[in-house]
Amino acid sequence: MTFEEHLNQVLPTFPNDEQIRLIDEALKSGKHHVIVTRMGLKELDILSTLRKKYFDSDENTTDYSQMFFPEEEGITLADLTGHGMRSKEVREHPMMVTRISKSRMSDEQIISAFLPDPKKRATLLAQREKLLENGTLCFIHPTDAKGWKWVHDYVMTKHELNNTKILQQVEINDQIECLPRPLSFVKFYEAYDKLTRDYLLELEEHSNINPSVRLYTESDQTVATFYIHVPSGSWATLATEAMDIIVKTHEWDYYVKITEAWMSLKKIENSKPGDATKLPRNEKKECLMVVARTKQGDVKRISYEIVRERPEDDSSKILKFEPLTEEIEK
Repeated sequence: MTFEEHLNQVLPTFPNDEQIRLIDEALKSGKHHVIVTRMGLKELDILSTLRKKYFDSDENTTDYSQMFFPEEEGITLADLTGHGMRSKEVREHPMMVTRISKSRMSDEQIISAFLPDPKKRATLLAQREKLLENGTLCFIHPTDAKGWKWVHDYVMTKHELNNTKILQQVEINDQIECLPRPLSFVKFYEAYDKLTRDYLLELEEHSNINPSVRLYTESDQTVATFYIHVPSGSWATLATEAMDIIVKTHEWDYYVKITEAWMSLKKIENSKPGDATKLPRNEKKECLMVVARTKQGDVKRISYEIVRERPEDDSSKILKFEPLTEEIEK
């Protein structure tokens, strides 16, 4: 594509799936800042100053890139920049997504540039979790309702794409049962903990224990059960993500998640999910994890060590479940 063709290309008003994937990969890598602002003169001036300060003037680098999303349809880059042949008038400042490598500057340097007033900066830094809620630095005026709606729609679209990608990698079997009488949170937690262990003890041999999540709804006294079947090699992470999606996208008053996991017998420095799975059998133990939660935030959890007939064989018959810890949170 020539420079002239690039200038005359019509810009999208909202990121497409590929652009969202690129932004999400930048965030997940942990190596980039992603900044969302309006493409106003003030914002352009701040970003231009940052670039001049932290990049060489003649530097051609992938450490700094931008995407522009005008509010009106049919706007080209030429219309935004004034370079080349302009075809339409731009009435509102477009949304602008800027990606900058973290090797060039810190969060604090970016925040200081956009918020030079120490009081405003201190207020924002105190709300750091909100500022970085989705890994994105948003410098949009509080009264800019359209700007914040654009950010909200972007975040929701990103979540939907991620959820779809995750659920496409797993197989979910579900069933619904209607109970004859109401079930308290404690009875629900205890009943399905025992039901699962009793079932597993009856099996002669089996390999992995399929994770499950059960959702109880008080209004109609139903329990919806979802069994998660995931490919080997990505067991814990995919199962956890799939169960989280189910919990977020269904109605419930309380739920219980039951999963198999490996626990290291010694502390692993800077451990990541799945690290214990890679350890030799004599350096880890197989566990059953049970976690239940109410809509009000009450939590009960217990973990058991799985004792098998042949300890070195993860598919041999389970002899018993040894309780390890039980916690109650209010």
